[in-house]
Amino acid sequence: MKKIVLWDTAIATTNQGDVIIMEGVKKGLEPVFKGNYVVPFPTHTTPFTIWQSYFWWKAKWVQDADYRFIGGSNLFATNLRYPTNDLNINLFNCKPMSNSIFCGVGNSTLNKKTNWYTQQIYKKILSKDFVHSLRDDESTAMLESYGRRGITTGCPTLWEITPELCKEIPHEKSDSVIFTLTGVQRDPVKDQQMLDILKKNYKKRFFYVQTNWDLPYFKTLKNLEDVEIVPPALEAFAEVLDNNEIDYVGTRLHGGIFAIQRKIRTIIITIDNRTRNINKVNNLNVIERENIDKLESKIKSSFKTDVRVDFEAVNKWRNQFL
Repeated sequence: MKKIVLWDTAIATTNQGDVIIMEGVKKGLEPVFKGNYVVPFPTHTTPFTIWQSYFWWKAKWVQDADYRFIGGSNLFATNLRYPTNDLNINLFNCKPMSNSIFCGVGNSTLNKKTNWYTQQIYKKILSKDFVHSLRDDESTAMLESYGRRGITTGCPTLWEITPELCKEIPHEKSDSVIFTLTGVQRDPVKDQQMLDILKKNYKKRFFYVQTNWDLPYFKTLKNLEDVEIVPPALEAFAEVLDNNEIDYVGTRLHGGIFAIQRKIRTIIITIDNRTRNINKVNNLNVIERENIDKLESKIKSSFKTDVRVDFEAVNKWRNQFL
């Protein structure tokens, strides 16, 4: 029985997208986890103090584990000098994380130069022995600049989206829509335009609250009287998706991927490099928020879902551990 550590980005998160990601990670690693002893540890909060990282038996247990997987999300940061990153470690307490392996990890700020301090942390914690799984080609190139081997597998949330599943997703619009907004990357003009287009083209609108910041932002917009709010729980989101003939439209990438997983016609509104880079690899149905005026014609058009996953790359990466 192998000992496996899962650095879990869904612990202490305020974003249900992290929960969606970690569900994908766990499903993707299920053949590796089966029959073994798997223990999750947090990344959003500091897993060990400096003293604990050197002297606590639990830190030693982590260091002695057979595999240590870092689960998805945007943990491949360019600056870890601030104690508010999603990966909450520093040069002095990162020892237990040594020899960790990326599983579908990426970064939405790849245009920024990584500072020396951050490079040293990644060189300390990332395995030299195994090939790492990266979310997009840009992240793979960034990893390889550190002298580590990487392969672009896409996000683990997409690994279960097969061509057969895509064929079951409707091509034509539904009468209802569930939408998302991004409270930390606001564009009140474009987002209001999106809501107005949805009101015009759908008989019923649902709003899924994916993060802590989305509902306060939603309340600053207009013409919302008929919108039904869906609370920030994946069970509530799934219930709406599963019990309505419905489309998904929104700026939340993993909210859109969760909808695709459930065979929902999906349009993702692109607001950052994260979605752009994933789209290059996986071919999602996207529209740039700057081009939101094109949304109505997209909604009215007939289009297919053709998500592309390099299953050969996924299996090549996963087979290292089987």
